[in-house]
Amino acid sequence: MEKKEYGIYAQRRQELVASLKKEYPSLKTGAVLLSANYESDRIRFLQDSTFYYFTGINEPGMQLLLNLDGTSVLYLPKFKQNRSLWVKGGIELSPEWKKQLLVDDIRFLGKAGMSYSPTPFFDQALWQDLLANLSGIINKAGKIFIAKADDGLSRFGQTIVQRKLMQLLPTMEQNVCDISSVIASMRRSKSNDEIESLYNACDITSVAHEAAASLIEPGQTEARVRAGIEYVFTEAEARPAYPSIVASGHNATVLHYSDCTGELKAGDLVVVDVGAQYEQYCADITRTYPVSGKFTARQRELYQIVLDTQEYIADLAKPGLWLSNPDEQDASLHHLACKFLKERGDYDRYFPHGLGHFLGLDVHDVGDHNKPLEAGDVITIEPGLYLPKEGIGIRIEDNFWITPKGAVCLSHDLARSVDDIYELVQSNFN
Repeated sequence: MEKKEYGIYAQRRQELVASLKKEYPSLKTGAVLLSANYESDRIRFLQDSTFYYFTGINEPGMQLLLNLDGTSVLYLPKFKQNRSLWVKGGIELSPEWKKQLLVDDIRFLGKAGMSYSPTPFFDQALWQDLLANLSGIINKAGKIFIAKADDGLSRFGQTIVQRKLMQLLPTMEQNVCDISSVIASMRRSKSNDEIESLYNACDITSVAHEAAASLIEPGQTEARVRAGIEYVFTEAEARPAYPSIVASGHNATVLHYSDCTGELKAGDLVVVDVGAQYEQYCADITRTYPVSGKFTARQRELYQIVLDTQEYIADLAKPGLWLSNPDEQDASLHHLACKFLKERGDYDRYFPHGLGHFLGLDVHDVGDHNKPLEAGDVITIEPGLYLPKEGIGIRIEDNFWITPKGAVCLSHDLARSVDDIYELVQSNFN
């Protein structure tokens, strides 16, 4: 595991405890339980975003118990097999690791399991020490605070762990408090360090887009363009934040098309929707390129409408407006975008998706769409038009940091105007 500074994670834990003590002033005993993600033999390991946010640890199967008195215990899986023979890195029960991670104690979860790799499907003996600690808290009329893992496959391991713990410790369920909203509120407002990480992810993604544009020409394949993109990610020590989309012709009218089996044909457009995840933070940037190097008159007309929509909304975006709020449509960026498109030829009917979403440790990051934008938010602005009968799909997406004065584009260096797109694609032809 690489050397890094863990002070920011300890500070976030202190802020979380302070927030909970304020919300539960009469509660004397309680603890936050945060769970790491789990490995798979088919998917590259990706840490749970909330666990990483509060620990900075990129190892599987660990549990952090954060007590209301401010003390913290990091629980590690115990293995009979030597994990270091199988994978690089690892945290040990040592004073050095305790000092570096800024936790008060490091313990094993329970008895040793047979494998070198942890699993959310566990026997009671493997977690007996943590279970004893949780039981002691509950017996003192304490509460266990968790972020309920109810958002689908991305947190499948955590869902299993939470349900298993409640099964093994029947008194736990009635003493659980869901603090998902508290954690989401903390994660939503990005620090300057987080903005720097997001900017780096955007920068890598912009380079990948330029690589994609250099490969676009009639007869090329979607798969090769995607390979060029992901080569850039790999070389930059990043990974795709989501399945990369390279969609040409009619495929571009399918919003989450990811097959990449088509051939780029003269006269068609190709939508490239990709994002790098770098140091856990995600970018999400989309451009639409003409396969032949230039748009047709119709394509250019539609492209300019999409671009004008994005620029209009980016100029409006500021604290106090909503990403989407049907009850406040004059202050809702999504509804304002639809109105803008309607006024230019009823094009709002060809815009089936939302205008944007929050961005951060997750591509669709935590954030309450029922609340207005705040300084510190990072969002996408991604208008699009999709006309299947004409075989035209166009989307332009950039990433914006909301400041007190308005929106700052983190991906501003990547070509966006018609002429700049021409120059980017035609550089390959020359």
